[in-house]
Amino acid sequence: MLQRRASSTDIVTTGSKESPLPSKAKSAAVDASITWLLENISSDDAGTCAFRIDRSVETCRTPRRNHDVADALSFFHGFKNWNEKVKEFFVREVS
Repeated sequence: MLQRRASSTDIVTTGSKESPLPSKAKSAAVDASITWLLENISSDDAGTCAFRIDRSVETCRTPRRNHDVADALSFFHGFKNWNEKVKEFFVREVS
């Protein structure tokens, strides 16, 4: 025999029968709309982004100042906020 080990332990509890933490916790829902993202996924099997700026629209002044880019920035700003709220939940409530 090269190695052998045996162990035992006794669990002793004292105090009240109630847990120091609540058994269930309710948190507010954290939602994010992914409609813009789903609308801009290409229909091919690759699932790549199909985002394009429609330069034929009269309101398109520059590649940055137009409705398409404003919608994209709005989506990513909202998604970033959602991500931060999810991170906060796990840091505060789970860890």
